[in-house]
Amino acid sequence: MLMTTATTVRHTRQHAPNTTLGLKPFSVSPSSNMTTLEDARSILEAESRQLQRSWKEFQDALRQHNHNHHHDQRPLRPADKDHVCETLADAVHLWTSSNKQQSLFRKPVKWARICLESMDGHPALMQSLPDPKRTSDLFFGVVHSIITASKEQYRVAGVFLKFLARINKAVAAFDRPGEFAAALYAQIFLFLGEFMADYVSKARCRVLSSHNEDFKTNFQNLVSCVEDFVATKTNSVYSNSCPNLEAPCLDKVGLEGAARVRVSQTTLLRQLIWSVQQKKLTNARLAQGWKRTFDLFLAALEHRVHQVDADSALCHLSGNSFITPQSQQTELGELTTKRRFLKLRLQQDSSHLQDFFDNTEQIYPFSSEEQLVIPATVATEIYNWMRTNPSLPLVVEGSRSLGLPGRLTLISACCVSIARQHSIPAISHFCAASSHPSKEAGLLGLVYSLIRQLIDLSPPMLDFDSNCDLSTERFNRLNGTMASWTDAVGILNTLLRYKPPVLFCVIDALDLLEDASTQPHIKSLVDMLVSHTIRSSTAPVDTEPKSTSTDELISKDGLLKVLFTTAGQCRAIQSNFSQGQGQIITTDATQVETTAVAPVDKDVVMEG
Repeated sequence: MLMTTATTVRHTRQHAPNTTLGLKPFSVSPSSNMTTLEDARSILEAESRQLQRSWKEFQDALRQHNHNHHHDQRPLRPADKDHVCETLADAVHLWTSSNKQQSLFRKPVKWARICLESMDGHPALMQSLPDPKRTSDLFFGVVHSIITASKEQYRVAGVFLKFLARINKAVAAFDRPGEFAAALYAQIFLFLGEFMADYVSKARCRVLSSHNEDFKTNFQNLVSCVEDFVATKTNSVYSNSCPNLEAPCLDKVGLEGAARVRVSQTTLLRQLIWSVQQKKLTNARLAQGWKRTFDLFLAALEHRVHQVDADSALCHLSGNSFITPQSQQTELGELTTKRRFLKLRLQQDSSHLQDFFDNTEQIYPFSSEEQLVIPATVATEIYNWMRTNPSLPLVVEGSRSLGLPGRLTLISACCVSIARQHSIPAISHFCAASSHPSKEAGLLGLVYSLIRQLIDLSPPMLDFDSNCDLSTERFNRLNGTMASWTDAVGILNTLLRYKPPVLFCVIDALDLLEDASTQPHIKSLVDMLVSHTIRSSTAPVDTEPKSTSTDELISKDGLLKVLFTTAGQCRAIQSNFSQGQGQIITTDATQVETTAVAPVDKDVVMEG
């Protein structure tokens, strides 16, 4: 499993041979094949052929993987503006017809409505091209296919429609016909082809329905290139302020065959290096600004919570959330060499885990129009726990298990909603959200789900200690039986060691998975999670800038906040927390509910 950058990139291309992603600008000269206007029409012709091939591969992949009924067996067929608008209108109706859908599909609905109002620019501009009908059929046919394929993948749909809206706006502002229009559509076709290739790659990894996967970064620059090209041709003021026109992602425009493959390989490698650097910067900012992050979370929580007076006798506190010197476990392991893994490789190796849980178990609907109503005593203790950093886990429990999502589930749902609204890394699982054939199956689904979420939150390339076993063989042993428990918890433990600097872990209804056979396994899982909250209290992490005081630096292991909510008592949690490894709030679940508040024009899912 020890791999260099070069070997991992080769491995990636074997699984996604057409994936070449947009780069942020580097200091290079403008691509020669985009600078000669006389060649614009031949370049558009080459990109049209390439997009036609990409479209066919996209459709073939959808048929092969058969992700859902929207990925049907329809052959390639042309579409026009009216057909695309009809499909968009149907999608908006689908996304707004279900209360469960509305909170997740807020962004797709917003951008779909903008696209519906901005499609007219394409038919008009295409009239200046050599073959308007062919260009129109190809463009609208591809757009229709992507929209249809992503109808049930809210983050994919939201990202694509946002980019399409930006392209539509640029096209509407473009008033240069002929060769300039050909050059513009060559870039648009490049974006569409790359988006479909990335879709196929992510489909193979089974992350299209992920709540954490990044579907946006790879294409930011490609769309910016389209916008900058329009800016330079419509207003000379911008001619020297559009660095994206020099981005290497445009080097392949108009190329075919071996020449295109060579440029694609170079672009992919540079994209990987840039993405790793950007993830490091993001994590450094998160590590430095952790106090502000928690302040934002707490302020949002206080805004979303309505406290009510309740009988204090119905609320009982036990344990504590403070990490004491006695509870700290210092690990003095030997320094080891590093093993380099691609995130894509881990996603591929773990893709079969999707068979044992559903992504709907990872988020419980809680919209920005809802307010959480809880007893004042419970709210105060949750606020205090949020202010204590680092802290041991917190559990909010009711008096009896219900066998279905209880009212205390709303506390977890609210916290996950806020974390995602503020782009705070979070992993979560709602154990009662769907049925499993047994408690063991539900428990394995929980751990497999957390593994997949942590991988999706990982940087594009990871350096693990050589003694960490994340081999393909180990992932293959995760087969849905309790015989895989040790390997599953071991992989989860390893991934938590390389988690983001700030991470929320929220688990609801763990009590429903507990019986005599699963209790020891639940206890080992809770033990492991507690150990990572304790690791968070060790030496501070060294981040830039150096002006941050030591008291404000977080541990090199980051901050992990673990929250459990249960309708009844979970004996495994009780056993751990009674030994001073966490805090328990026991309350009357009937005192917890939601109420409607004035709509807030904010998204409730992470940027994607």
